[in-house]
Amino acid sequence: MKIRIGLTLWIFAVSLAALAAGAANLDIALGLYSPLDPTYLGPRVPAFTRSVIEAAPRYPLYMVVAAVVSVLVALYFWRSRRPTETKTFAVTLLAAVNIAIASFLPMTFYVAYFVLPKAANSV
Repeated sequence: MKIRIGLTLWIFAVSLAALAAGAANLDIALGLYSPLDPTYLGPRVPAFTRSVIEAAPRYPLYMVVAAVVSVLVALYFWRSRRPTETKTFAVTLLAAVNIAIASFLPMTFYVAYFVLPKAANSV
């Protein structure tokens, strides 16, 4: 059981690190490639790209909020009177959600900002 608890905590810590790294990486990309001026993307900018450009500056904040909320929920589950199996399952599920967020938001920005405009303008 101690190995299961140790693995759960390690996976959760890695998911928090993934959120932090994703937020930092996305913040650097937003600083280098300003999404506020989509005119240099080409004459045709897809609607999905426009919507992502409007929301992208808030993506790092969303990732930090997700990390804080997941830590609070993990603490709630860990201190509850539920069985250990339920606690480890809940915290591992939170880690899976964190990893999904950490991979989805940056990839959404990268695909919408770098791939889709080039594909729309090459046709």
